[in-house]
Amino acid sequence: MKNLFLLLALITSITTQARSLYPEIYKANILTEQSTEEVKEFVSGELTVNKMKNTVTLDLLHAPNCKPHMFCIEIIYTKKIELPIVRSFVDACGGIHYVASRDDRPVDGTYEYLKVSDYTNFVCPTFQILPHTGIEYQQRFFDRINGIEVVKENFYTADQLELAL
Repeated sequence: MKNLFLLLALITSITTQARSLYPEIYKANILTEQSTEEVKEFVSGELTVNKMKNTVTLDLLHAPNCKPHMFCIEIIYTKKIELPIVRSFVDACGGIHYVASRDDRPVDGTYEYLKVSDYTNFVCPTFQILPHTGIEYQQRFFDRINGIEVVKENFYTADQLELAL
C-alpha cells in the first residue's frame, strides 16, 4: 500500500507544472516612430508582450498627414498587430529580446516581423543613449503590378516594459 501511494505521488509530481498566480503580461506606451512611410502621422500606441499566450501585440493610432491649407477628414486610424513569439533570448549585455513573426506570403499575404528589445537591464557601454524599449516592425510583400518585393520598416521607442496587473 505504501508503494502505491509513493508511486502515485511520484507520477503526480512529474506531470504537474508550476504556474504563476498572475499572468506574465508586460505593457509599455509607445513614444515615437521612425517610418519609411510618410502617409500617416503617428499619434500614440501601446505594446503588449503576453508570455502566457506567447504573443506580442502592437496597438497603433495614426492620423492622416494633411498638407497645409488642405481639407482633411478628422479621423484616427487604428492598427492592431498581433504576432506569435518565435524566439526570446537575453544577450550578453543583459538586453531581453522578443522576436515575433508570421509568413503569409505563400497565400498572397505578407511577411511580418516584430522585434521588441528591452534595454532596461542593459549593462554594456554604448555611444548612443538607448531607449527603455526599442521596437522594430517590418512588412514584406510582393507587388504584382511592378513585379518587385516591397519592404516597409517602422521603428518605435517605448517606455519601460512593466508588469500589467
